[in-house]
Amino acid sequence: MNIAERYIQLHNIVINPGEEFNTSPGLIVVIPCYNEPELDKTITSLMNCTPPDTDVEIFVVINSGENVPEPVFLQNRATFDYLDTLKEQPFKVFPIWIDNIPHKHAGVGMARKIGMDAAILRFYNCNKFNDGIIIALDADTLVQPNYLVEIWQAFLTDKKLEGLTIYFEHPLNSETIKINQAITLYELHLRYVKQAFNYCGYPYSLHTIGSAFAISAKLYVKSGGMNRRKGAEDFYFLHKVFQIGRFKELVTTTISPSARMSNRVPFGTGIAVGKILEDGLFMTYRFEAFEYLKSLFDCVFKCNPDDILLHVENHSVLREVIALEEFKSKIEEIKNNSSTTQTFVKRFFAYFDAFYIIKTLNLIHTIFLSKGTITSEAIKLLNCDSEYYTESELLSCYRNLDKNIYD
Repeated sequence: MNIAERYIQLHNIVINPGEEFNTSPGLIVVIPCYNEPELDKTITSLMNCTPPDTDVEIFVVINSGENVPEPVFLQNRATFDYLDTLKEQPFKVFPIWIDNIPHKHAGVGMARKIGMDAAILRFYNCNKFNDGIIIALDADTLVQPNYLVEIWQAFLTDKKLEGLTIYFEHPLNSETIKINQAITLYELHLRYVKQAFNYCGYPYSLHTIGSAFAISAKLYVKSGGMNRRKGAEDFYFLHKVFQIGRFKELVTTTISPSARMSNRVPFGTGIAVGKILEDGLFMTYRFEAFEYLKSLFDCVFKCNPDDILLHVENHSVLREVIALEEFKSKIEEIKNNSSTTQTFVKRFFAYFDAFYIIKTLNLIHTIFLSKGTITSEAIKLLNCDSEYYTESELLSCYRNLDKNIYD
């Protein structure tokens, strides 16, 4: 039994859209969909894409939990009926309607998992598992015409590539100035934190946007698949696969996630935009906290365990927020199981991963530092004079950093 067969059996995957069609997809786009009246805009943007040199299929997972309000059920049914009319489009669209999901599991993580698992079975049944690519998208996100071609070409060009994060920009086209400002501040926060992770030396400094990544079927299965979390499923999944697969950033195309306000998940753009509108500003991690982490990670890259421990013990902040005895034990274990510098660093960051970093940052800001405004902290990281930057100019600067464009 190979790895695909084991995964299919273990996860009891039976949903296999597209069985009746004589297609053999290399790309499958998976879109979770709950109460989405404007899904047609996303589908239209996909249908306007230049076809890549492979079959493309689109799985839309229309989902709902137990006892949903009737308007939600009716909207989901209307969505299913709409998608069912699209089978003669340039790319095959397959609605997967799953309702009455137990409340414990109902949510975006479960919907993504259903669609991605179905993609694995589809690839396996048409002998495309070894080359198949799953693309994650959201039902309120638009793509550029070169979206599918650029993703497919990236994997064709680099045979060792196992995953992509895809460049994104929230549209700043609201008629309300305050909403545009809120979106600007939130996106600036996302980019600041990513660049700050990079500044302090974390080797997996990539965005974790659920609508902006692609992954090989093989790596998806190797990782154990998508989780069923109701929110932040993308963060948890991607930081897991970053450590075991070869990822890169795709900046030759752009996706445009919606910046609408929403409370359907406890994290993300919708909640953040609403909070910014309520508070009038957005607070984030102070740049000084990342400087503390950089001082530690600089020691790690020198691979001297004694210096690492001494640095933490002598650092007035780090020694208070890191569980020292556990840390000492872990460093010793890493040292004993690392024959090379590269292995030591890799094992260290498997331990001191993104979750550990966030935990440490939260402790630092609970005990030692108050959070700062996103504009002030973003300016500190750039090491520039604040008077020359408006919020929009700062965002433009950070967008260019993410696209590796330097003035």
